[in-house]
Amino acid sequence: MKSSSPWEHRTSLLPIFITAVLLLLAPFGVVLGEPGAGEGYDFVTTAALVTESVLAGPVDAATYVVGPGDVFAITISGQSVVTHKGAVTPEGTLVLPGVAVASVSGLTLLQAKHVLAVELKRVYHDVEITVVLIDLRRMRISVLGAVKTPGSYIGNALDPASTLIAMAGGFEPRASKRNITITRRSGKVEIVDLTKVRNTGDAGLDPPILDGDVILVPYASRFAHVFGAVGRQGRYECVDGETVDSLIELAGGFSSGAVRDTVELRTFVDGRTTRSRLLDVRTDVGASWPVGDGDQLYVMYRQDWNLVRQVRVDGEVRRPGAYGINEGTDTLSDIIRRAGGPTERASLHDATLTRVRPASAADLEFDRLAKTPVGDMTPTEYAYFKTRLREQPCAVVVDFEAALSGDTSEDVTLMNGDRIVIPRVSNRVGVSGQVVNPGSVEYTPGQRYGHYIHEAGGFADGAKKGNIKVFRRSTGQRLTARRAGVIMAGDEIWVPEGTEGDWWVTVREVVQFIASLATVYLLVNQASTN
Repeated sequence: MKSSSPWEHRTSLLPIFITAVLLLLAPFGVVLGEPGAGEGYDFVTTAALVTESVLAGPVDAATYVVGPGDVFAITISGQSVVTHKGAVTPEGTLVLPGVAVASVSGLTLLQAKHVLAVELKRVYHDVEITVVLIDLRRMRISVLGAVKTPGSYIGNALDPASTLIAMAGGFEPRASKRNITITRRSGKVEIVDLTKVRNTGDAGLDPPILDGDVILVPYASRFAHVFGAVGRQGRYECVDGETVDSLIELAGGFSSGAVRDTVELRTFVDGRTTRSRLLDVRTDVGASWPVGDGDQLYVMYRQDWNLVRQVRVDGEVRRPGAYGINEGTDTLSDIIRRAGGPTERASLHDATLTRVRPASAADLEFDRLAKTPVGDMTPTEYAYFKTRLREQPCAVVVDFEAALSGDTSEDVTLMNGDRIVIPRVSNRVGVSGQVVNPGSVEYTPGQRYGHYIHEAGGFADGAKKGNIKVFRRSTGQRLTARRAGVIMAGDEIWVPEGTEGDWWVTVREVVQFIASLATVYLLVNQASTN
């Protein structure tokens, strides 16, 4: 058989040793709370008497209401120390054996401490009396209405109404969170507004429970909307007495940039039509204006408040990206310097500044053709559509080299949404459309468009030679081949196709015209014969 170690033997004697020590100390009151020797301190500490409870903070003696089940520790300190622990009875009294019976239920903790001290001093003289609440009573509370599991639940005396609602499974989807009621045993009704507690931090709208409370959660039925410069836009449930000021507070108050003097309140007149009312919320009348079901509250922003204005720089700069600007003040050279300047491979000659096309400059014809199948376009419409696809709308004509060299006439001021693109130096010219080998060909200084069409294999069948276009990337211009003159590096030459129906359409229109004349002639001749 395995022998036990000396340590195991000593461990088995530990409970006996502890029991012996406790028995030796018992006559001195260390365990039982009787008067101790010497200093007169009670070794039965309050902490040892307090049961585990989760509290949000210390109990407020001025507001906490004592009731059956609350447990007190009363210490009487004089020549000796006596500690008594007792609970409030179901009848609402605290029994001090051999001393007094005090009625404390319904009193605040502060009042109960005073009553107990007075009763004890009738018996004890020249002593110090300490009364401490060491455990909270438990109570049964009814939670009814729009909760997932209505019923009866047990909570502590300091539990707020929201804790009991959570015990009942939480809210149903359409439950009110602002019109919850607590009916006290006395008949008093208190309102619980959990939305306001969450949004404003007013914990007083989530009061602690009391014995016999009935919590009723109704369904929400009235809502108002808040839009604009507030902390949290959205739909909010209304309560009785809702005002413009309280709704703004519920929505998180005014945000930065809000117009804080005047708001617009729109109310329904007949279920479909709304009426607008401008209210000065600096006055009592405007701030306290009532808000009802379906109302819409608009809080306006100050003009141009914190609008983000920026441009984008891409391509051959050292730090490409978006840059904030002061519109109408910052110039092209300012932004390129902030972007680190052009790289060694940058082609300022081919750089572009593109500006967002304003709504007033919208090309309605192009927008119409973009929704039209190609097969339904006339030859002229098709040619126009293809040309516009290749254009750079609202390209700003600017000489980048001159602007960066200090020429203020070329250093344009920038606008929100502008885009600057500085490409890499290109030694190619693009040739597309009706040529044998469309693509890019080597740039040759001083040459005109014919040279590059020849390098691309010449014209293909169907080319419309009289309508060749040159797209100048450096300026964004669309030029005829003759006006373009000498081709520049990066230019794009486009040879359109001459549709096979060009001449046939003309012939068909002439034939139709002649046929119409013939018809008119026959009708006139027939009428004159008759």
